[in-house]
Amino acid sequence: TLGYREVTADELKCLAEWKSLRKLFLIHARLSDETLQTLSKLETVEQLELEDCGLTDERLQHLRGSAKLSHLSLKRN
Repeated sequence: TLGYREVTADELKCLAEWKSLRKLFLIHARLSDETLQTLSKLETVEQLELEDCGLTDERLQHLRGSAKLSHLSLKRN
C-alpha cells in the first residue's frame, strides 16, 4: 500500500522487481501519466486498487495491457 503523496514511475519500476507482488493498493496518491503507464507494466500484479487518486476515464487508458490484472478497484475517482 502506497499513498497520501506522489507515487513516481521510478518507485513502481523498483516494485516490478518483486516477482511475488500480486496486490497493489494506491490510496489518495498523485499519479502522473508516466506512473500510470508503468503500472500497466507490472507483470505479476493481479489486484490493483486505485482509491481517491483523481483519475478520469481518459487517464485510465494508460492501464491497458496489464497482462495478469483480474481485479481493478477505482473507489472515489
